[in-house]
Amino acid sequence: MSSKFHGTGVAIATPYTDDNKVDLNGLENLTKHLISNGVDYIVPLGTTGETYSLTKEEKQDIVKVILDTANGAVPIMVGIGGNSTHSVAKDIENYDFTGIDAFLSICPYYNKPRQEGIFLHYQALASVTDIPMMIYNVPSRTGVNMERETTIKISKEIPSVIGIKEANPDGSQCAAILKYKREDFIVVSGDDHMILPFLSMGAAGVISVLSNAFPAEVVEMQKSFLAGNVERARHICISLMHITDLLFREGSPSGIKACLNILGIMPDNSRLPMIPVTLETYKALEAEIELLKQSGI
Repeated sequence: MSSKFHGTGVAIATPYTDDNKVDLNGLENLTKHLISNGVDYIVPLGTTGETYSLTKEEKQDIVKVILDTANGAVPIMVGIGGNSTHSVAKDIENYDFTGIDAFLSICPYYNKPRQEGIFLHYQALASVTDIPMMIYNVPSRTGVNMERETTIKISKEIPSVIGIKEANPDGSQCAAILKYKREDFIVVSGDDHMILPFLSMGAAGVISVLSNAFPAEVVEMQKSFLAGNVERARHICISLMHITDLLFREGSPSGIKACLNILGIMPDNSRLPMIPVTLETYKALEAEIELLKQSGI
C-alpha cells in the first residue's frame, strides 16, 4: 500500500467563488490540471485546502468531486485530523472511505501533548479502522514536534500507519527516522523547500503545496533525481526556490492561490481568517512566474 504514495502528492487547494462558496467546477478543473501533469496522488482536506473553514457537507462535496474527476487515475489520501483523540476517532469510524486509499492525520495541535500522548493518539485512531494512515508532523503549525523516537515507535508498533509526512526541516530527524523505521514505512517531505534534501536521504517523495501550480516541474524534479540526473533535478529546484519562498511569505494557502490566479487556473479567493496576499507579494509572484516562462526550467 505505501508504494501508492511514492512521488508527488498534492495538498490540493480549495477554490472559492466570489460570493464565498466552494467552487466545485473550479475544483474539477484543478484536479484535471494536476492529473494531466503527472502527479502521483492527491490529498484533499488538509491545511492548504482550508479544511478548518469548511462545513461537513462541503468536505463531502469536495472529496466526491475529486474522486469522480480522478476516476481511479491516481490514489486519494484524505485529511482527517484534530486535537481531540475521541472526536477524530469518531470521525474516522463514521467516515465513508469508498474510493479512498488512505488518510492523513496531523499531530494533535495547540494542546502540545507529551510524546507518549502523541503515540497513544495514533494508536487509538488505528484501533477504529483498517484504512492505511499517514501521520503528519508539522511543528511550525501544531506547536509540538513529533520526535524521531516517537515516529520510529509508531512505525514499529502500529502496522496500519504506512508513513509520515515530515515537515520538520531538521535533516537529522529525517535521517534518523529513515535509518531506524520499519522497513516498509515511508517518509515524505511536507516542506517544498526540503524535497531534494529528503530524497537524497531516501525519502519517498513529497506532499506538496507548490505542485498545485507547478505539478509537471515538481514531478520532473523528483523523477530526474531518482533517475540519477542530479544536475537536472538541482536546476529545477533552484529555479523554483524563490517562488517557493514567496508562496509562504504571507501565509498558506494565500500564496499558492495567488500563483494559481496568475496562471489563470482559479481565483485567489479564500475564507477568513485567510486573506489574499498583498499587492507587493502578488507582483513579486507575477514577476517570478514571468521569469520562469521566459527562461524555461
